[in-house]
Amino acid sequence: PATGGDPATLNLPSMARRACAGQCQFTRTFRSTLSQAKTWDASVETLNGTVTPSTFTVPAGGTRTLTITIDTTGIPANSQFNFGRVEIRPVTGPTDRLLSLPVAVAVPPSGVSVGDATVNEGGPTGQRTFGDQPSGEDTVDFLISLAAPSSQTVTVRVSTNGITATEGGDFTAVDDLDVVFSPGTVTRTVSVPLIEDPLDEPNETFSLDITNAINTTIGDGQGIGTIIDDDPEGGTATPTATPTATPTPTPGAGFESDIAPRPNGDGQTISNDVVQARRFVSGLDTPSTATSEFQRSDSAPRATFGDGGLNSADVIQARRYASGLDPQTAAGGPTAPVAGPGLVSEFLDGVYAFFFGREIRVGLVDAHAGESVTVPIELFANGDETAIGFTLEYDAAKLGQPVVELGEGLPEGSVLTTNVGGDGKIAILIDSATPLAPPNGVIRLATITFIGRVEDHGPISFGSSTALQSVSDGFGNNLAVRWVEP
Repeated sequence: PATGGDPATLNLPSMARRACAGQCQFTRTFRSTLSQAKTWDASVETLNGTVTPSTFTVPAGGTRTLTITIDTTGIPANSQFNFGRVEIRPVTGPTDRLLSLPVAVAVPPSGVSVGDATVNEGGPTGQRTFGDQPSGEDTVDFLISLAAPSSQTVTVRVSTNGITATEGGDFTAVDDLDVVFSPGTVTRTVSVPLIEDPLDEPNETFSLDITNAINTTIGDGQGIGTIIDDDPEGGTATPTATPTATPTPTPGAGFESDIAPRPNGDGQTISNDVVQARRFVSGLDTPSTATSEFQRSDSAPRATFGDGGLNSADVIQARRYASGLDPQTAAGGPTAPVAGPGLVSEFLDGVYAFFFGREIRVGLVDAHAGESVTVPIELFANGDETAIGFTLEYDAAKLGQPVVELGEGLPEGSVLTTNVGGDGKIAILIDSATPLAPPNGVIRLATITFIGRVEDHGPISFGSSTALQSVSDGFGNNLAVRWVEP
């Protein structure tokens, strides 16, 4: 973006549009790694939309570009994401093998709108909010937003009006203030100064009204400001120093990836939240859906506030929030796990091989009773992989006492998280701040050492029973991969 690039044109295995009024389109290009041509069917599920062409043949080693059109007629214009998916299935062969790309679209209110705001009267110690973000001290901050970026300069005129609060007594009036949106800008904030008093009185309200708009229409033209009284009964009282408790988000509130300490977080995303994200993804802990814990944990892809599954991408997104690479974001997206083929982590091997070419492979092993059995896990990389998660499944009657170690050659600071159960399943998660391997490189991700109990070690396979199969880039985007087993 800093050099004029448009992130919306990236060829990612997911699609999102925050401002999709009427219709919006996406294009995605797929590459075949097969040695022969194959024909596929494509459709939009859950949302109303089409894929063009809906049936297509890709020659061996060739590419095909699809246009996905989403029709949002009938979707409420409330800026809330609606979720669907694009499914691509082979015309011949097993039809349950599909590629599923998540889609999220939202319809914003028309034109320009102003949100409500709430503030405690008590000065710097008060908790102030506009929408669900903190506002400045000693002011009531109203967020004014455009439904979509404009190529023109947009000017909006606003004024305050008392309802039960009075101008000059409870707040400083704003009269005919022009708020200017330069081309491409979609949000501005109007701060109304608060006048504090020592009186014990009911909560009071006033409005910020949009009275005129140039180069746009007016959607929600009135924001209500609420001043919450926190003065002691009986008027002025001698203040007593008391500790201020850390505010705890209520269910449904909070910030993406703010998940430690459990269950409500602490209003900030730091290193302990990354550790907790690893525990959730590897199955060491299970997030609650009774509060917003799952919703806050499921933070990737960031554009859709998650995808209904916890995988390695959510760990990368937590790292980005904790390091300040992405600004703290109010929680949103699915509030509980989403079952079915919509999760990138559940794409099947044959479809990955057709479209992409990245591979994670279980090396071939020999087992001898009473001796150690070494199982290598290798990555055939495209150079953008920063986190990988999966469940390694094996026959516990034939292999026992597993020990998991990071492979040699991984970037310094790579983190291994494991969940070793006694049921023939090992959850493995590896994440790093930098790519795990160079483009077209081959690297050993991990080595699992077992004690062989019989001559035949039995099947060793990848699964999603504990940790979901997933690969993420450094931006928290799920990447397509082929999982190869002996």
